[in-house]
Amino acid sequence: DGKNFRFKNSKEDILEAKRGLNLLKENLKEKEVIVLEELNSTISLKLLNLEEVLPILNSINLNSLKYEVMITGRYSPKDLVSISKCLVEVIEIEHYSKRGHLVRKGIDF
Repeated sequence: DGKNFRFKNSKEDILEAKRGLNLLKENLKEKEVIVLEELNSTISLKLLNLEEVLPILNSINLNSLKYEVMITGRYSPKDLVSISKCLVEVIEIEHYSKRGHLVRKGIDF
């Protein structure tokens, strides 16, 4: 709701993560650019296992310049770092939520 953050995964959260993983499987070979928004966080929060994600990513030639797979989120697992061609870290300097403003659906969550 933009006011509260749940610190516990629900069954629906896990099902939604699995649905996203299935979408990745279905679209990986058809798309040249795929953005896996917050995949690192999803793995960190145990909504998905790294062991179920890595085989999918390894099924394409990540060294080919034909495909771009962008993975975002904090706490990137070492196994994802090791197969990355480009790694960028973004550091928060200022965020409006720290001044009491609500986070926004579609932007912050």
